[in-house]
Amino acid sequence: MTRAQARTGIPLSKSAKGPRSGEAEKRGEQGAGRRSGRWMLRQLSRFTVKTSGLWSTTRSASTGLALVLACLAPLGASTVLGATPFTRFALCIGNESYLEDALRGPAPAARTVCSALRTRGFHATIALNAGHDKMEKALNAFLARLNHRAIGFLFYSGHGIQVQRKSYMLPIDVVPRSPADVQIQGWAIEEILQQMQVVGTPAGIVALDACQKVSYFRDLAPQPEGLVKTVAPPWTYLALSAAPEQNCPSKGKKRFSVYADALAKALMTADLEIDEIFAAVEKEISEATKGRQRPYRSDGIPHDLYLSGSMTRSSYTAQAAASHSIDCPTPQKCYELGEIHYFGKKVPKDLGKAARYYELACNGGDARGCGDLGLLYATARGVKRNLPLAVQLYAKGCNGGFAHACTRLGLAYQKGMGASKSGQKAVIAFEKGCKRDPSQCTYLGFMYERGVGTEKNAKKAAQLYEAACEAKSALGCRNIGLFYNLGTGVFRNYIKAVAFYREACKLKKVYCTYLGYMYDHGQGVEEDDQRAADLYAKSCGAGDARGCASLGTLYENGNGVPQDLGKAAKSYERSCGLAESHCTYLGLLYEQGMGVSKDASKAVQHYRKACDAGDTRGCANLGKMQELGKGTEKNRYKAIASYAKACKKGSEWACKQAKRLR
Repeated sequence: MTRAQARTGIPLSKSAKGPRSGEAEKRGEQGAGRRSGRWMLRQLSRFTVKTSGLWSTTRSASTGLALVLACLAPLGASTVLGATPFTRFALCIGNESYLEDALRGPAPAARTVCSALRTRGFHATIALNAGHDKMEKALNAFLARLNHRAIGFLFYSGHGIQVQRKSYMLPIDVVPRSPADVQIQGWAIEEILQQMQVVGTPAGIVALDACQKVSYFRDLAPQPEGLVKTVAPPWTYLALSAAPEQNCPSKGKKRFSVYADALAKALMTADLEIDEIFAAVEKEISEATKGRQRPYRSDGIPHDLYLSGSMTRSSYTAQAAASHSIDCPTPQKCYELGEIHYFGKKVPKDLGKAARYYELACNGGDARGCGDLGLLYATARGVKRNLPLAVQLYAKGCNGGFAHACTRLGLAYQKGMGASKSGQKAVIAFEKGCKRDPSQCTYLGFMYERGVGTEKNAKKAAQLYEAACEAKSALGCRNIGLFYNLGTGVFRNYIKAVAFYREACKLKKVYCTYLGYMYDHGQGVEEDDQRAADLYAKSCGAGDARGCASLGTLYENGNGVPQDLGKAAKSYERSCGLAESHCTYLGLLYEQGMGVSKDASKAVQHYRKACDAGDTRGCANLGKMQELGKGTEKNRYKAIASYAKACKKGSEWACKQAKRLR
């Protein structure tokens, strides 16, 4: 096998910069020398609009809107969680008289917690020793009472068991002999949390006192102990009496619910926020059991929740503002102070304080304060994450004329983050942003380029990208440069492509890779390897994985820079760290011992990372290693699977290998 074949796992007829034929020419895959222009250009032309780590909920549009308008009130209203307008419902279930594995303690545990909740104003219902029908009726009645004006607290004490990565509460009449029996007769906690979220409750709390070892399935394979680690969905809170995958310490036939006692005690403590309540429970139980039992909690409620009703969010914000000397004479001044604390200009960076200044600015009518406060809620910086509220703030900022808020609103609709996914609504928001600030036209151009929420129109997209570039949008310059490079929506013109790439590079170093590519391949400019290397180094330093990979290739082959396999390895390693789809390059060096110590197992690790990230060559090379047993066990079936992945991504060579092994 030639070195070119070893690098890609695919036979090549030619290498380096010259013309190539066969599969490598069709697929543009890398040979022993420089990468193929076609492959590289396809990588450069992948257009993605980056967002700020947003994550979405599954709330319905109606309940989400009602919730935002009625319960959070961050913009000065007084109706908030903990205030009297909110009804509070609780259901306490205590199951101990099981047909098998009877318990002692759940019934008094349920009574204890129910009593504590009633003192906090909850309408609490108790269900003891509930069979399937009784438990179903109680749960349905409880969930039916929840809405955007009512919060719910479910406490369960009894047997809990995990089946196929879900945690189940069990009625007393269940006699499971298979996992399917549990799924039919039990109630999955994850589904209860999702139902709480869907009905629109501002806060759905589930506390499970279910950590006793269960001896069900004794005739089958051993089941995992404890409950599953579950992240509470937005607007819900999950608390477990013991850490996931663990049982609580055995107490024999003694009353085992130290958890219920600790929870009741914490609930009776005045003015504790919900997470503080369960933190106190965790501390008390850890001390009582000398660390043998450690409760677990997951907080998905994006605001402060006080069960007593003695402190509302507005009064809490006022107290926090007073304690931090929050004061500003005008909305504009509030926004400026928010910027100072956001960026840490001559003061310590404080996102919490920035959020409070933005809120004051927004309340006073400054659209920028609304838009930037929305971004903080969307990214959970300085405040708890609250996507529906972020969308509301974006809309207010957009309507007030802040173009960036329109763009963020459009992205929220495009991705379905905090609002129902809608391409048409995204286009409307992007159009508003584009009209107010041409630099924001890039996002509208993307919708026309892909035909999302509007007709597909490459010519219109090109016009929008060019307008954005003229307004100093680096992304707009990059995109119109790609259009001229590829001849999309415009006549192909390498000279214009270079001009736009140069502007993109000047505005944002991460885009210098594209200009480097033109110098690397002599398109629109004279071929200049040294200039290409400088540009790749600049983009790599700014965090562009492709720039690092391109620089590594130049060092590997000695083009434009002295050949240095050690520097090539460092560049490939940085590229792999930035984007795992680029780990193939580093894997090849480990496989062949070039610039690094030869290590087949590390080569396999990097091929697997690249394959999992969607890289065709990574999958093909992983299949080759699995077939030969290099760096991993020799496994024909795993090799076939890896080849099949590469085949599905377009590698005819991998298709042939998979067919051969079958």
